Amino acid sequence: MNVLGVVPRSENGYVLSGELTFETVPVAWRETQHLFVDGRSLHFDLANVGRADSAGIALLIEWLRLARQSGARVSYEHMPASILAIARVTGLEAVLSPPAA
Repeated sequence: MNVLGVVPRSENGYVLSGELTFETVPVAWRETQHLFVDGRSLHFDLANVGRADSAGIALLIEWLRLARQSGARVSYEHMPASILAIARVTGLEAVLSPPAA
């Protein structure tokens, strides 16, 4: 089975590595829910994500929803080309890459 690692980089920053797919998202979801309980803004670096599919987009959108519910923000950098391609086709590109404040 493939794995997705979510490793702290700073107090509010995390590096994702591995695959962001139907196989890895359920575990990643369970292991990251606690990050959104205190309303802090989070930053995720996806530079080390290899393969990604629509389940990966679902997880990124769910993280945005959880952050919004707690009054926080989530930002992503180094979005993989596969995620961007799916986001373009599904009309979710603006949701995953909001304009800079």
